[in-house]
Amino acid sequence: MEHLCKSKVKATRVRVNKEQDRFNNHTSNNKFKSIPEKSKKSVFLAFDAIKKNNPESMADFAKEWIDATIVTGLRPSEWEKMTIKGNMSDFYYSENESEVLRMVVQNAKFSGNSGRIHGKTRTLIMNRLSQADIMTILAFHNKLQDLIGQFGSFEKVAKSTTNVLLSANKKALALSSKYITLYSARHQFVSNRKANG
Repeated sequence: MEHLCKSKVKATRVRVNKEQDRFNNHTSNNKFKSIPEKSKKSVFLAFDAIKKNNPESMADFAKEWIDATIVTGLRPSEWEKMTIKGNMSDFYYSENESEVLRMVVQNAKFSGNSGRIHGKTRTLIMNRLSQADIMTILAFHNKLQDLIGQFGSFEKVAKSTTNVLLSANKKALALSSKYITLYSARHQFVSNRKANG
């Protein structure tokens, strides 16, 4: 009887360890290349549960990060030094070029010798977006700046966000072979653009 109990405990540990390895193994094979709507809803519901148990968690912010990235396509690290320029009181004001609402992004993969990126920065014109999408970007950007001030660095904010996203994945997608990352949202942006021509 004791032997059977030990065997069950050992089997449970192996199963749990495999589960941990699946979520901690950060290979591209385990990550969604785009975000299925059903999986996104499940993960966002898991965020709500996490927030209910821990109001101070980064769950709401993680949702905002995913949504803002689906709209913009920024790589996770590119949010750190992204700046917004132009007229923020009238999103669609464009009489003067300097007033056009835009995001200036430092390309994360820029390398002078690689030829992969055309320049150190790229500019994304925001007045081509819906008002709802613009508000999503502005709200996330403002919250990010506040959190960087509180945490002391972008890296700490990103790590906390990634940790809560990992927890949500474990709750929502325990039986799935793939999970959602912040980078998955960038892939979803690309998929949306292809679908919309």
